[in-house]
Amino acid sequence: MTITSPVVTTIMKRRSYLVALASALLLIDDRTRSSTTCDALLAPVVSAFRLRHQQQQQHQQQPAKRLTVHYVPSTIAIGTPRSTRTCTSTSTTRPSLVVAHGWLDNFLPKPYDAEADAAADEQRRTEYPEQYAATYELLSRSAILPSDTGTDAEFIRPLLKQTQLECREIKVVYDANVHGWDAAAFHSKVDGCGAAVVIVKTDDGATVVGGYNPKGWSGLGGARPSVASFLFYKRNGGGGGGGGGDDSEGNRRIYQKLRKVGGGGLACANDDPRGGIYFGPDALVIPLQPGPRERMAQSKLGPYFERGPDDLSSILSGGAATLEDLKVWVGVYADGEDVPYSGAVLDMTSG
Repeated sequence: MTITSPVVTTIMKRRSYLVALASALLLIDDRTRSSTTCDALLAPVVSAFRLRHQQQQQHQQQPAKRLTVHYVPSTIAIGTPRSTRTCTSTSTTRPSLVVAHGWLDNFLPKPYDAEADAAADEQRRTEYPEQYAATYELLSRSAILPSDTGTDAEFIRPLLKQTQLECREIKVVYDANVHGWDAAAFHSKVDGCGAAVVIVKTDDGATVVGGYNPKGWSGLGGARPSVASFLFYKRNGGGGGGGGGDDSEGNRRIYQKLRKVGGGGLACANDDPRGGIYFGPDALVIPLQPGPRERMAQSKLGPYFERGPDDLSSILSGGAATLEDLKVWVGVYADGEDVPYSGAVLDMTSG
């Protein structure tokens, strides 16, 4: 039986040189065992063993290094005592600092900080205001833009706090008395214009109501959900909760908001191009259907929009009314600027 050096090399891959040496001796048959064969077979094993022994001796002669681990919030710092003093220094004899972020936070969470949590929540509300229910608060008159002066935008502006239109100029895109009291005319003007404010006046001239649709219309059918949608009405005097009374700057709050309830589903209940305005299936409905009832509007509060501090059953007196005026206001965007929600939206009934 003849054993060649590749066999020995395969055995050596186990990195146990004593085992390799014993295995090589056992593999030598008595009839072929000779000094020449043994030398040829064992030479690679002995050479590797000596090299490994020299490496171990050199390693033992080096000074011992102590590994330290320092925990700080969201950071693990690993290194020697000298290297932990700075993150930038490098050395040929000592390893530089290695920093690992975040992986230990799940095991050692930060203590609860109420102030930090409140600040983080406020920042989220500032960055993504329409991921939350509408605020009852109104903007002060100091927030009115120069372009609002002398128009209905002057009283619409205070209603837009914490909406995507809060600091944007707005304009009338649909006027029923100009463009027609029908669904086709309505959709031809508002589709693809993004967030919109609807404001109506009844034929008695005393009632002014409306609503905010954060996702506008596209005429693609289905519903357009948003938890930030709200209705509003003009109050007789102040007082009450929510948006009534005086604000922090002493400005009279004459409009009361009514929040969406039950999540954001069906905030805009019908985006059919043949249909009109639907805040919820019944909260404020203006069908804009041709005929003697083309100016009719109806309202039922409770199921989809709250009743508010005045515990209203309807935003319209008697639950229905004939309209004298209907306008839709939208944001002003520059040419080429992206208009949020100008197309289809995903309706998962959660806002």
